[in-house]
Amino acid sequence: MIAAETVEHRLGKVRVLVPALACVAERGGERDHDETTCIHLELIAKEELDKVTAALDVEVLNKDC
Repeated sequence: MIAAETVEHRLGKVRVLVPALACVAERGGERDHDETTCIHLELIAKEELDKVTAALDVEVLNKDC
């Protein structure tokens, strides 16, 4: 069984996915699977951010940063 991932770990995943999406987008759809790759990466990023949001309480989420 995999140990629970920390908020920091999940945010790190999202930080990696954002440039990956940009790289795929820069190719301009040159490859047949570009759209599928972008959708997949976007879903992973959303899932990770949803998990981070769920782990934080409302007070933390409403805090200025």
